Amino acid sequence: MSLKQKNKKGPYPQNSEYGVVYTKAEVVRFMLDLVGYKGNENLSGLGLLEPSAGDGAFVEEILSRLIASSRNHGFHLSQALSGLCFIELENTTALELRELVENKLNPELGSINSKAWAKKS
Repeated sequence: MSLKQKNKKGPYPQNSEYGVVYTKAEVVRFMLDLVGYKGNENLSGLGLLEPSAGDGAFVEEILSRLIASSRNHGFHLSQALSGLCFIELENTTALELRELVENKLNPELGSINSKAWAKKS
């Protein structure tokens, strides 16, 4: 079951110690637009911190916009990834988030191993 499928019930156990807030896709898009993180802009030198990545709503949109920006502005995507940091404390969700990142980036970069740069906090 993917993070998106779990989102309906929540990816955390019911008696989890973590508070869970899901951000709707339209809110994610609005917030990224508001700070100027758009695929038609050159995002190669920008960094972003996602301190509570959860089901990956921001992560997926951030990566989509970074991929579009790399195509539009001709920079290598792998270099721009160093400016991103996604944090998730819950172990199961963090592993699923790594899978989401790999699935999003593998078509662009070939086979990547997110364990090399996705660290457990």
